[in-house]
Amino acid sequence: MESILERILSYYGLNKEDYAAYAAEPSFSSLPRLSGHLGVELSKQRILKAKESKEKVIVYGDYDTDGIMATSIMVKVLRRIGCHVSFYLPSRYLDGYGLTMANAEKIVSNGYKLVILVDNGITLVDEIVYLRSKGVDVIVIDHHEYAQTLPPIQTIIHPIYSSYGEIPVSAGYLCFIFSLEFFDLDDYLLCLGALSTVSDMMPIKGYNREIVRLMLQTLNSHPAQEFVLLSKQVTFDEKSLSMQIIPQINAIGRMDEEHRINRLVHYFADEDKSQLPILANWMNEVNERRKMLTRLAEERLSISKHEPAIVVTGDLPEGLNGLLANKLLNQYQKVTAVFSSSKSDPSLYVGSLRCLEGFDFIDCANELSKYLVRFGGHAKAGGMSLKKIDYPTFRKAFMDYCFAHPAKAPEIQRIPLYIEEANLETYHIISVLSPFGQEFKEPIFLLEHFPLDKCQFTMKGGYLSVMLNEDTKLFSFSFKQEDVDARCRYIDLSLTFGMNEFRGKSTLTLFADVLKQY
Repeated sequence: MESILERILSYYGLNKEDYAAYAAEPSFSSLPRLSGHLGVELSKQRILKAKESKEKVIVYGDYDTDGIMATSIMVKVLRRIGCHVSFYLPSRYLDGYGLTMANAEKIVSNGYKLVILVDNGITLVDEIVYLRSKGVDVIVIDHHEYAQTLPPIQTIIHPIYSSYGEIPVSAGYLCFIFSLEFFDLDDYLLCLGALSTVSDMMPIKGYNREIVRLMLQTLNSHPAQEFVLLSKQVTFDEKSLSMQIIPQINAIGRMDEEHRINRLVHYFADEDKSQLPILANWMNEVNERRKMLTRLAEERLSISKHEPAIVVTGDLPEGLNGLLANKLLNQYQKVTAVFSSSKSDPSLYVGSLRCLEGFDFIDCANELSKYLVRFGGHAKAGGMSLKKIDYPTFRKAFMDYCFAHPAKAPEIQRIPLYIEEANLETYHIISVLSPFGQEFKEPIFLLEHFPLDKCQFTMKGGYLSVMLNEDTKLFSFSFKQEDVDARCRYIDLSLTFGMNEFRGKSTLTLFADVLKQY
């Protein structure tokens, strides 16, 4: 039988030489620079000119974690080199995504001479033409797909336009790499760029993997207060970022119907740290309210097992539709669309759709475009709006489309695991390959023939919780005492490894889902 290391390497298609490379210390020198591209050099020179001329500069970002990190990085860079800089994060509800023409007009009237668009701008031809006609220069630092017609400027920093590399990167990553054109490595700016890499679900390989490893090394050796206040963990890893820190940041953009989201740039970019605890508590409170609203909306839903897809309306803020759609997709393994009333136009429903393998959102939206007011996104996920009066007809047409274009849940591969291998040695083998994320998923294990009579549950029978040895626990959120079939003797379990911290003690925890009882 292969060793557990050999089974894990086979799961990823790696060999022992690859494993040794993964185990090497992360290196800042392995991150490619932007230097040499015309757009980068022109952008740098335009910023230095604004500094020398004491021009008013504004950084205009986006309301998700990537946009907030990108904005915060550029604000800190510009302040550090001595620019007179302001910033603006648009409201999802009052502004929408990207620089609007109305806000472009405000920028002109307020006397700004340079606008730096981060995490948006690569498709904004009309708005940039307008700004240029009014004597306002524009720099675009963006990573989104662009059409054949680029904005009529050369000051563009984009992974494809700037020939950065074959692996997609976030806007925050680009802003961090651009900061190296002005001064040497700043560990904190690197952490902001890496956080955006995780939040925007960039492929965790190559230079993306390296910047995330560098962030985790930095945070675990001298953690920044901005991160500590948003985390419940003593040790930082990609899970604590994805499950604790990033949701709190994203919650503001999803929930805030005013412009309070701009407080987040103060949180991440200001030198004065006195307000950090207050702002961190506020982010946590908003996120808790977000979780409560999502949970209540889910409880009210009636979902048919017989329909080929899930299409529902709820009373959620529209910024939460995607979260609920993603949760339902994972739970039911069906293409899912969640709609709620538009805040800006009560006659419309605004929806988010999440897809399974083999189902293309863009193809679907084009086919059903006669029912839609607008739509946008990519193959696996998208947003759309439609008139409420058209919803029943749209829903039927959508179900017919899903029936004619069946999607399937991805086939899950699992690594066979023996009970004696559920130990810290296996955990350390896994840790060498981390961080995990998009296009490099965390390994999933299969533990067969676990005796049901060894199953223990929390006091009220709510969760499976078994101490396998002094340092290792088997735990399941989904398997309760009431689920045990008394006729069966064994269960097969799907497992992932993790470290659980409680009152200063770390316990190796095998998080389990029951596949079958027999």
